[in-house]
Amino acid sequence: MGYLRRACAEALKQSNNRLEQASEMLLTNIDTLITAGRLSRHDDDDDG
Repeated sequence: MGYLRRACAEALKQSNNRLEQASEMLLTNIDTLITAGRLSRHDDDDDG
């Protein structure tokens, strides 16, 4: 039973690490999209 508990704990830890990495990637992508949107609006202002 102890082995199963340790295996589950390790699997949860690895899943949590992957979720954290995915969250960081999503936040980076969101920041990139926000920056691109701001730059795009500034480009539109220059055209007007």
